[in-house]
Amino acid sequence: MLRRRSSISSTNTSKIRERRFKIVFTGAGTWLKRIGILLIIFLLIYFVFRLLIINNVVCYTNKQPCSQDLENLLVNLKGKNVLFINRNALKDSIKNIFPVDDVKYSFKLPNKLEVNVIGWQEAIPIDTYQVINYPMLSMDVYGGATDSGTWNRPVTEIQNFLNDQEPKSQRLWGKGRLTLDSTVSGTIKDIFVSNQDEDTLSNIYQLTLLSEKYLSNPKIYVLGSRFFLSQDGLPDIIIYIPADLGRVESALQSINYLVTIKKDAKVIDLSFKHPIIK
Repeated sequence: MLRRRSSISSTNTSKIRERRFKIVFTGAGTWLKRIGILLIIFLLIYFVFRLLIINNVVCYTNKQPCSQDLENLLVNLKGKNVLFINRNALKDSIKNIFPVDDVKYSFKLPNKLEVNVIGWQEAIPIDTYQVINYPMLSMDVYGGATDSGTWNRPVTEIQNFLNDQEPKSQRLWGKGRLTLDSTVSGTIKDIFVSNQDEDTLSNIYQLTLLSEKYLSNPKIYVLGSRFFLSQDGLPDIIIYIPADLGRVESALQSINYLVTIKKDAKVIDLSFKHPIIK
């Protein structure tokens, strides 16, 4: 009788152990499945995150490639995740330096950010000279003389004045903003006593574009409210600021004819409805 009880007890113990093993095995399998699912999710998140890292930035301004200045500003976006880019902060960082209307961007797989700057105009190198007094031009001293032989060409006198002045190299933007740039010598020499407002600077910008459109590599000087142009074979051209751009463009289109009116002319003043030739 005792042996039979021992056999039954051994069988029950074995069954209990087997059930416990199945429970532990089933539980371990469940946890392994959960861990596997979590691992897959983690790997997916990791790879998606890596796909959203910016490795290449392409910039366009009005469908044209951006200037080097702007590309240098955007280079710090490389290595960042596109999800964490603050559009307003990006726009403000550009507008604080470059006067643009809007900034938009789109992300393209893999790892490419495309930035579109809207309302952009290329900056013009400009050398600015803030002086205490303007140089005295002989055409102003002898302004009433009908014979221009009594005075010198104004651009020559302005250039002689600048020989003793130290310029500040800057960039002039279409909306009348100036930014520092010590790497480029300016195509415009801007001489002023008091700081010029944005409307004046914008007018200078537009006059420069017109001048370079109709003249061949003109030398440009701004003396207070007067815009001077100098080109070999032509008299010095004077335009008062602010200028009527339509009237100026029409006059520049006819500049070759105006030169023939007075062979020995030193100055053509385009500030009026009818150009004045001296």
